[in-house]
Amino acid sequence: MEKREHSLYFKYLDDVMDYKLSSLVLIWNKLPIIMRKRVPHANRLAIFRNLALVSALYITGGRASEVATIQLKDITIEDGWIYIRLNNRKNRRNPRKEIMANLEVEKVFLNWLVKYYNYRLSIVNDLDAPLFPIVKGKEYNVFNSQQAIYNMATRYTGINPHFFRKLRASHLLEYYGFDIKPLQQYLGWSSILSSEPYLKISKAGIKKNYLQNQEDIKKITGVDFN
Repeated sequence: MEKREHSLYFKYLDDVMDYKLSSLVLIWNKLPIIMRKRVPHANRLAIFRNLALVSALYITGGRASEVATIQLKDITIEDGWIYIRLNNRKNRRNPRKEIMANLEVEKVFLNWLVKYYNYRLSIVNDLDAPLFPIVKGKEYNVFNSQQAIYNMATRYTGINPHFFRKLRASHLLEYYGFDIKPLQQYLGWSSILSSEPYLKISKAGIKKNYLQNQEDIKKITGVDFN
C-alpha cells in the first residue's frame, strides 16, 4: 500500500493521517511564510487580516459564512477570555451563539486574531464595522459570503476553511474534555447527529484511551498472573 505523506495542503479531515494539536501548532507557526510564498505580491495588511481570519475559523469552529459577518461589536475581551458572538446560520432555534476561549491557554492560535481586532478598533470608530474587510488599495469591502472566504483560504493557505471547523471539533473532544452536548452548543449543531462526520481522534488520543484502564484489563485477561 502506498504511504500517504502528511501535507499542509489537505482539504478534508480524512486526508490527514493524524489530528494532533501539536501538528496544528507546527502549521500555525509556518502560516505567515506559507501565505507569503503562495501569494508573494500580497501586501502586509492582507497577510495580517488573513492570519487573523484563519485564527477565527479555527477558534470559533464557525462556518465560513458565519465568520465572514463578524463585526467589531461581536467581540469582547475581559478577564483573560475572548468572547466571540456568531450568527448560527443552520440552527433556527438558536440563531446566535457565543464562543469563548482562554487567551493564555490558546495564545498561539489567538495571537493574530487579538492583534488584528485591536488594530481594527484603533482605525475604525463604528463598532458595526466588519472585523474582516476585503482590502483593495485603500478601499474596504466585506467578506459577505462563504465563497469569498473559501477563495481566500485556499489561495493563501491551500486549506479548505471548513477543515478548521472539523479540526476544532476533534480537538475540543480530545484535548479539552468536551462531551457531545457542550460540543453541540459550541459549534451550533441543531442535532447531536450532526457531530458524526466531524469527530476524529489522533492516534495518540486513541492510545491514551486504550491504556487508561490497562492495569484492570491485565488483571482480567490474566496477564499479571504467573
